[in-house]
Amino acid sequence: MIDTGKQKINQELHVIRANQLYYTSLLEDVKKTVEFIRKHKNPAMESEELESERELNDLFLERECDHLILEIDRLTKDLAMQQSRLKNVMNLVCFILQ
Repeated sequence: MIDTGKQKINQELHVIRANQLYYTSLLEDVKKTVEFIRKHKNPAMESEELESERELNDLFLERECDHLILEIDRLTKDLAMQQSRLKNVMNLVCFILQ
């Protein structure tokens, strides 16, 4: 029988794992959104009257999307490292509880 302290630790680790999975899905959704914004430019900026402004906005949008994608990739790598650490801790806890 698992005592309540060890059971509480086990439950907390599973809560952390569930939060990591949710965070993973959020990162994927944000990345898809940024890629959509990059691919589909703002149709309101297609006017010929604003040609120079549109070029500047397109350049700015492209640069910001690149920065966001890089940041999302960095966060994804950090998340993978944290998931690996959590898996090690969960294995250790399971070993201790047996």
